Amino acid sequence: MLIKHHIITGTAISLFLLFFTQINITSAIIFLATSILIDVDHYLAYWQKTKDYSTSYKKIKKWCLTKGTTMEIYFIFHNIWFLTILIALVKYNAVFTPVLLGVSLHYICDSIWDVYWYKRGLIKKPYRRWII
Repeated sequence: MLIKHHIITGTAISLFLLFFTQINITSAIIFLATSILIDVDHYLAYWQKTKDYSTSYKKIKKWCLTKGTTMEIYFIFHNIWFLTILIALVKYNAVFTPVLLGVSLHYICDSIWDVYWYKRGLIKKPYRRWII
């Protein structure tokens, strides 16, 4: 999913949680930040594979949309193992709950995006990256 969509969904859900639940502003901000910033691993993968340390969003987005649809790259924060670590941290200390929820929102949005593109034949194995 594109960063602008993560910003829109993360902001909308954060505001909903802030105004309609018992969540405090700090937790809402952490939730929003983690629902967006998890995509830093796209930069890490790009830098590792290309050795081009550019920070150009357009350049990295284009690379991820072409190379990121194959299993040639590994996104360190987009997998079941990272989610498992977050669940363990929440069990250890509830302060990590907004992080887990923000990352979970990000995963849900990415999964919807993957199904959308998979049905159009633009990606081949949308769920494989979550397992590895």
